[in-house]
Amino acid sequence: MKTSKLSGHLLDYYTGKALGKNVEIKKHQREDYHFCVLITEGAKYGPDLLSHWNPSQNWDIVGPLIDDKKIDTTYGLYTPALPVEQDIWVAMKDGVKYDACGETRLIAVCRLIVWMEYGDSVPDEVGQECVK
Repeated sequence: MKTSKLSGHLLDYYTGKALGKNVEIKKHQREDYHFCVLITEGAKYGPDLLSHWNPSQNWDIVGPLIDDKKIDTTYGLYTPALPVEQDIWVAMKDGVKYDACGETRLIAVCRLIVWMEYGDSVPDEVGQECVK
């Protein structure tokens, strides 16, 4: 799958993987949707802890990453991944745009983080049943 097309739980999953986090995609038990969880090892003899992992929607996760990784963002007409130019957020590292853009600043930053780890495409690690 193209990095520039990742969104929702898939973008959250690959952002976690790019950051070295232990993340998984889970299917909601009663509803027909998937979500990403961060797995934190439990205390000795205790269960692992699962927490909702949604960096593409969560400033508490992405805000510090923007500073730590020295990521720049801008809003404007830069969309090489799309057939038509339109107003969109762009994330850059060291002045290089990496084709990391999105409808929000958070999405653009997450795509940049994934792009820096995987490049133009991500490996198929999640299976087709999780791609909806």
